[in-house]
This record gives sequence, structure tokens and C-alpha cells, in this order.
Amino acid sequence: MLIDCLRGNPAAIGFLTSLAQREAVTPHLLVAAELLAGARDKREQSAIESFLAAFTIVAPNESDGQAALNLYRQFHLSHGVDWPDC
Repeated sequence: MLIDCLRGNPAAIGFLTSLAQREAVTPHLLVAAELLAGARDKREQSAIESFLAAFTIVAPNESDGQAALNLYRQFHLSHGVDWPDC
């Protein structure tokens, strides 16, 4: 969803705005890293950093790791989900 917001997708922006009105949106550190990994140049990196500055980024904990592992077990073989997406 955050990638779609960065790309200017109106539906994603509307969803994120609606969500932010109801609760704090706190992207995970690994999500932030994945967004930055997609930058093709300094301009894109700067735009991503500006976008991320609007959020409080949360660090992974043991619970996050276990949840990701469970998602990987469930969907890796059946849906081809990669580890970073979990």
C-alpha cells in the first residue's frame, strides 16, 4: 500500500488517509528499508525519505518475527510469497 501511495495511486492514498484518521499508521522498519531499496536514484530516495518522515517507524521484535515466519510457512509454497514480504 505504501508503494502505491508513493506512486500516486488515488485509492491507496485515500485508504491511507482514512486509516490515519482512525489510528496511528506505524510502518515497520523492514518496510521502510524495502521502500528505500526500490529507489533508483537520489531524487527517488529523497522522496521516499520525505514520505517516511511523516510516520513513526517501528522496529521488529520477537512477536513480529514469529508472525512473519508463520506467514512464510503458510504462503511461501502456495502463493510464492518471499520472505521480505512476510
